[in-house]
Amino acid sequence: MRIGMRLLLGYFLIVAVAAVFVLSIFVQEIKPGVRRATEGTLIDTATLLAGPRRSPFR
Repeated sequence: MRIGMRLLLGYFLIVAVAAVFVLSIFVQEIKPGVRRATEGTLIDTATLLAGPRRSPFR
């Protein structure tokens, strides 16, 4: 294998490892915000669904 091809493959390997590292950090930072947004939506949906259920018992 020629030296140029080895250098190119090495470069792509380093870029791939860096991309995986950056994406894993990105996912770790985004996950709590997504959970909070999802929780808020679920609470709103539960409140809306419980509303008609509550009124006949008054």
